[in-house]
Amino acid sequence: RRTGGETSEKTRSTSSLSPPSPPLSPFSQAPIRHAGDGGPARPGAPMHPEFKAKCLEVLRSVQQALGVNAWIFTQPVDATRVPDYYTLITSPMDLGTVQRRLEGGEYAVPTEFADDVRLVWANCAAYNARESDVGRLGVRIAAQFERLWGATGYDRARGRRANAGVAAAKYEPPPLPAGGG
Repeated sequence: RRTGGETSEKTRSTSSLSPPSPPLSPFSQAPIRHAGDGGPARPGAPMHPEFKAKCLEVLRSVQQALGVNAWIFTQPVDATRVPDYYTLITSPMDLGTVQRRLEGGEYAVPTEFADDVRLVWANCAAYNARESDVGRLGVRIAAQFERLWGATGYDRARGRRANAGVAAAKYEPPPLPAGGG
C-alpha cells in the first residue's frame, strides 16, 4: 500500500514509512467509503463467540507484528495522498475495516474474515513493488498471518486435500476361481 504522495513508480524510501499527520478535525477529510461498508453485510448473521475471539486474537497478533508500521495497513489509503490507488485497486481493504466488520458481526464464517485479511495483502502486492519497504513488509506479514491462521484450524478447506501425499492403492485384480476357469 502506498500511503504518501509517491509517484506511480514502484519505489519507496524507508523514510516514507512515517505515519501521516492527523487531520485538523474529524470533518476536514471526507471519509472514503468502500463497497459493502454501509453496514452489516448479513444483518443478524450468526457468529460463534469462539470464532470471533480467535479471529480477533489473530488480527491483534498481526497488528502487533507490524509494530510502528501498523498504520499502513489499519486504515484506508487516503485518495488525496495517493490519487492513483483506487484506480489500480478496485476492491480496497484494510485491517481497521476488517476489525470493525469482525466486531460488528459482519462475518458469518471464519473464511470470510480470512479472505478480507488476504485481500489486504493482495492489494499491497498489487500496488507496491515486492522489493519496496511496504512490499517486503506485506509479504512478511502475509506469511505470518497464514501461519497464525493455519494454527486456528478454521481454514482446512484452503489447505491440501485430505489424501494429498498418500499413494493411491495399487490395483490388485481379484484372484481367479479355483479350477482355473
